[in-house]
Amino acid sequence: MIDRRPPTVAQIITRMNIGGPARAVIELAKGLPHLPDSDSSDERAIRPFNVLVAAGTPPAEEGEMSDPEVPIMRFPLVRQIDPYADIRSLIALRRMLAGRARYHTHPLPSPPVDLINTHTAKAGTLGRLAALSIREKLPIDNPGRIRSIHTGITIPSNHRHPVTVHTFHGHILDGYFNRHVSKAFTLIERQLARRTDALVAISNEIRDELLSLRIGMPDQWHVIPLGLDLGQYISIPLPDIPAPSSGTDIPSSKMATPPSGETIPSLKTESKLLKDLSILPSATVLTMIARLVAIKDHSTALHAIANPILDNAHLLVVGEGELRNALERESEALGIAHRVHFLGWRQDIPDILAASDIVILTSINEGTPAALIEAAAAARPVVATNVGGVSSVVVQDKTGLLVAPKNPKLLAQAIHKLAANPSMRLSMGTAARSRATMLYNSSNFISQTAELYSQLLSRRQSGL
Repeated sequence: MIDRRPPTVAQIITRMNIGGPARAVIELAKGLPHLPDSDSSDERAIRPFNVLVAAGTPPAEEGEMSDPEVPIMRFPLVRQIDPYADIRSLIALRRMLAGRARYHTHPLPSPPVDLINTHTAKAGTLGRLAALSIREKLPIDNPGRIRSIHTGITIPSNHRHPVTVHTFHGHILDGYFNRHVSKAFTLIERQLARRTDALVAISNEIRDELLSLRIGMPDQWHVIPLGLDLGQYISIPLPDIPAPSSGTDIPSSKMATPPSGETIPSLKTESKLLKDLSILPSATVLTMIARLVAIKDHSTALHAIANPILDNAHLLVVGEGELRNALERESEALGIAHRVHFLGWRQDIPDILAASDIVILTSINEGTPAALIEAAAAARPVVATNVGGVSSVVVQDKTGLLVAPKNPKLLAQAIHKLAANPSMRLSMGTAARSRATMLYNSSNFISQTAELYSQLLSRRQSGL
């Protein structure tokens, strides 16, 4: 008899700080339990899943993503190496996976976990180690397993612990640490990959980078693009900017006033945000949504804004982090403090994007940035560094412009190219929205993930 009990899946993430990995966990936690149950006798058929979410608590300056439909089990997971916290987390995760823990968000003991999907490096390490440490007895009510024991057929050891899946939303093996630390982390990921049932990348670029580092085997890898609930971004109106008849770029000396035959975008004219910041509707409004940390390289963005060809541009910096004070001082030293607006973390991202002309990102390393997907859905073109999985979101000369990292001059030139050509911005934004709607919707992300889970659990059930 086939067990129709919904499998229990644990989504484990180091912290739910604002960003793509946390968004992915929320989408899966909300979507997987509500998949239609086909009532098929095929064990591989997709069906609903029970979902548990386990995470640490991020520092206040990072912000935390939450959703009333997604309760979080709190663990002492921290990003940095902390032997005391790491051992406590390992023990607590093991108890959760074995179904021997109670939580204030779940008054009854959680069921044993059938599959874990870990996200981010620390959770990926401790979560998989906890799963591998579980050595449960095979159930006596499973005749197929009993026969396999009696006939002497070897059962793979992974029958004794939950199925393991690790998702790489990016990686910390380049750009985050010095060469020796990066090499040590690479060796750890190689070893963990050998004991992981499936590895997931959210872009082909990330998968290829990690394969080049000899992490995992090709048949272990699955590419599942990040999917988000984009409704509130898709509903943002297109900018009200008729295309100029000439189609030529506007000289920087004329950027302060609308070119002949054009109207100022009504969205900017009516924006309360721009009024509060004393930004004229005729200004070029750039937005960068990212944590204020070294890997995001806001300094390159500031030096680009200081370029004379962008003297009419204002930059909205959305995010918090350890470098805020240093970046504020840098903007003052560059003489652009009056044009750089540090907004912190905001809940009104759709309003911010509606008031923006261009979204920028200057990261040294990236996965698939959720901020760029949201920008695309909002029909705003992007200028970004061509690193990691950025090129899977931004199509060069179609939905935005890509430049080399750490090059303020190239960044300024690309921004100016779009700032001076409203028709190009409109064309790229329209194409970006169409592409984001097709590729990065939450339903595709949830269904592809559920299909992978079902295949892995079916293989486990079949003893393959």
